[in-house]
Amino acid sequence: MNNNLRARFMAMTADLKTDWEACSKDIPRMSSISEEQRLKQEMLMDQGLQKVYQFLNQYHKIPRRSWQKQRNKLIQLLLDNDTLLVTSHMDHQIKNQLLQVSIAFIRAAREFDPLLSLSDIGQAMRNVWICAVLQLLFCKEVRYSKAIFGYSMLYPYTDNLLDDEMLTQADKQSFNRHFYARLKGEKICAVNEYEQKVFRLISAIESVYDRNRYPVVYESLYLIMEGQIQSLTQQTDSMSQSELLRISIEKGAASVVADGYLVCGDMDQKQLRFCMQYGFMLQLGDDLQDIEEDHQHHHQTLYSMLDENVLLDQPICQLLSYTEQLMNDVTCDAGTKTMVIDNCMLLIYLSVLSKPHRFSSAFIKRCEQAMPLHYAYLQKIGHVWSNSELGKRASQDESYLKELLDAVLE
Repeated sequence: MNNNLRARFMAMTADLKTDWEACSKDIPRMSSISEEQRLKQEMLMDQGLQKVYQFLNQYHKIPRRSWQKQRNKLIQLLLDNDTLLVTSHMDHQIKNQLLQVSIAFIRAAREFDPLLSLSDIGQAMRNVWICAVLQLLFCKEVRYSKAIFGYSMLYPYTDNLLDDEMLTQADKQSFNRHFYARLKGEKICAVNEYEQKVFRLISAIESVYDRNRYPVVYESLYLIMEGQIQSLTQQTDSMSQSELLRISIEKGAASVVADGYLVCGDMDQKQLRFCMQYGFMLQLGDDLQDIEEDHQHHHQTLYSMLDENVLLDQPICQLLSYTEQLMNDVTCDAGTKTMVIDNCMLLIYLSVLSKPHRFSSAFIKRCEQAMPLHYAYLQKIGHVWSNSELGKRASQDESYLKELLDAVLE
C-alpha cells in the first residue's frame, strides 16, 4: 500500500486529538426553540404522519393504479412542505435528489438480497446519506452510484458475520483473511454464498473506480480494516483514555474518509480533514447511544469506561463544542451547513434525552429546549406506530412490510 494516505491520515489523527482536547467542557451555545415553534412543528408532523398512515392502510384495499397516484401526490406534498426535519433547510431540487438516491439504493438492495432485513438495509442507508451529505458539502451532484452501493452494503454483511455467535473465531478469522485479500485485488474464490455476495459488493466498487487510476480509493478501504482490527483491543485490553481517544478517531474517521474518496475519487487536505472530523463526531455519537450495551459487554469507549455514577454533562458538552466547529473550514451554501449541524446536534440531544439518569436535570432541560419537538412527542409517535394495525402486523411479519416497501418503490 502507498504510505502517502496512511501518513496523512495518522498526522491528521494527531491534529484531531489536539483539537478535541482543546474543546471546552462548558455548556456551549445551544439554540432555544420556543414552545410555539415546537407545537407548530408537531402539528405539521401529525398531519404528515396521518396522511402516510392513511395511504399505507389503503394498500390492497383500492386498485393499485389509484394507490400509486396517491403515493405520487403524497411524496410531492412531503417534498413541498417542511414536514421532515432533516430536510427543512434544503431547496426542493436537493430534496428530490436525496429522495431519488434513497429510492435507487433501496431498490438495488432489495434486488441484491431479498432476504436482507429492513434493519440491515437501514444500517446501509445511513452510509448512503453520509455520502449524499459529502456530495452536498463538496459541491458535487447528489447521485447514486454502484461504488456507494457496494461500500454501504459491506456494513451489514461484515457486521452480521462478525457478530454471529454461531460462528467460531476460526471461521471469522478465515473470512477476514479472504475479505482483506479480495479488497487488495487478489483473485480469490469465495468459499460460500455469503463470501460470494461480499465479493460482488467489492466488484461494484471496482466497476466505478479502476484500481490503477484510483489507488487511493482502495487505500482508504484498507484503513478501515486496520481500524477494525485495532478496535478489537477495546474488547480485551485495559486501555488508557489517550489510547481510546486515538482508536476512536481512527475508527470513526476511516469510515467517512472512505465515503469521501468514493464520492470524489480523490480529496484535497481540507476535504480529508473534514471527513475525519465528521467521522470522529459520528463515532462518538454512536458510542454515546451504545453506552449501556458497551458497558455491559466490557467494550471500552470514551464513555463506557466512565463510572456509571459519573454524570456525562462535561464529556457531552465537549462533543457539542466539537460538533459546533465542524463546518468552520467547509465552503458551501449556508442552508446545507445548517442542515448538517442541526441534524448532528439533534442526534446528540436524542441520545442525551434517552438516558436522563446519566445527566443533570439542568443539562437535560437545556437539551429539551434545543429540540424542535418535545421528546415525549417522539415517544408518542413510536407508541402509536407500535399499537397501530399496520405496526403490529409489521412487527409479526416483516415480509409484509417488505412487500409494502416494494410497492411504494414501484
